[in-house]
Amino acid sequence: PIKREMAIDTTKAFRNSEAKKTINNLYGTGVFNRVSIGTETPQPQSKLFSNTLMVKLDEKPATVLRLGVRYDETSNAQLLLDFRNENVHGTGNSIGIWTKIGQKNNQLNLEYNQPRIGHTPLTMFTRLFFDQHDIETRQLTFTEQTGLQATGEPRLLGIQRYGVTAAFGTRVSKNGRLTADVTLQNAQSYLRDDRPQPYGTGNYNLLSFGGQFTFDNRDSSFLPSGGRYINIRYRSTPSYLSNAEAFWQLDAQHEENFSLSSATTLQLSARAGIGSNNVPLTEKFFLGGTGNAYSYRFIGLKDSDLIGNNIAVLGAMLRYKSPVQFIFPTSFILTYNIGNVWQERSKMSLQELVQGVGTGLVWKTPIGPAQCTVAKPFAFENGKVNNSARIDFSETVFYFSLGHEF
Repeated sequence: PIKREMAIDTTKAFRNSEAKKTINNLYGTGVFNRVSIGTETPQPQSKLFSNTLMVKLDEKPATVLRLGVRYDETSNAQLLLDFRNENVHGTGNSIGIWTKIGQKNNQLNLEYNQPRIGHTPLTMFTRLFFDQHDIETRQLTFTEQTGLQATGEPRLLGIQRYGVTAAFGTRVSKNGRLTADVTLQNAQSYLRDDRPQPYGTGNYNLLSFGGQFTFDNRDSSFLPSGGRYINIRYRSTPSYLSNAEAFWQLDAQHEENFSLSSATTLQLSARAGIGSNNVPLTEKFFLGGTGNAYSYRFIGLKDSDLIGNNIAVLGAMLRYKSPVQFIFPTSFILTYNIGNVWQERSKMSLQELVQGVGTGLVWKTPIGPAQCTVAKPFAFENGKVNNSARIDFSETVFYFSLGHEF
């Protein structure tokens, strides 16, 4: 794996660009803590220009055990255990098992990742998974007075998946990847209360085929100060096994980060997705909250407030790193987003766009980021809707989390 990452041709004149590329390639394997390139001083009797190229590597421990904790207002306390070998037999491949345990969500995953097959740019990934989580969702409708209402108490739903997925693809430049994947899973959705539900639940065996393109050169996945993230994904599930109706989904995300100054960063984001009208509840788009593996970020709504087959969201976040620390390194954030989800594409309308604005603080603590945000949602006035029964939706929404999202 070391030789295949070398971009320096020792039979030709040394090029600084080749050395930088080699260092980036070796760091990119994730196997080394430190990489340096130099030359060995020749012996006096050696021929002129006979220096030996030296590559010094500080290899990370192959076997690692990671422990993590997180708390947030939706899922409460969560524990992460991750045990893996990140350099199997010196190949740079990784195999591991990790689990997340919580009051409202539990996951167990066995993964094998081959980031590079031989000297080719081809990649391979496979995973056995179990994922169970509970969600609370409110029924939101539009009114003549405020444009938006939340009716009744939160509905309690459960979602469970288990199965296997495999992906095969190729690297596109340093930060891009194009893959095709197949997933065989059992997907269940069920009620956690006895109230009438607006969504159909069921138990399905699904065989899905898909493909996606991902590009990510951000300097951080949590609060980046530069770089972009792009993900375009298509998935098709035929009427096979116990799935009576075929369905499909097309989803695209884009995030751009601009460093306005040494302390100020602007993040612009967008997501758009469409799908069949008969997508099962387990596969629908979820919107609301600060963002996690299940629900896309929308400051102003609670986690999984909006559920549908089609989604459109725009967001902006301004972050300022304070020169004054409030116990820990502190950042101030301002967030705005606008969007919605729809069950049918024909009903997508600008009149039904929900907006949210919020502000908060982020502390960089030794056990992970601590984030506290306060937000308010609002919507465009919709004079065509006449519904006298309403709940004032100008409520203030609070978010708090401690630790990294797993």
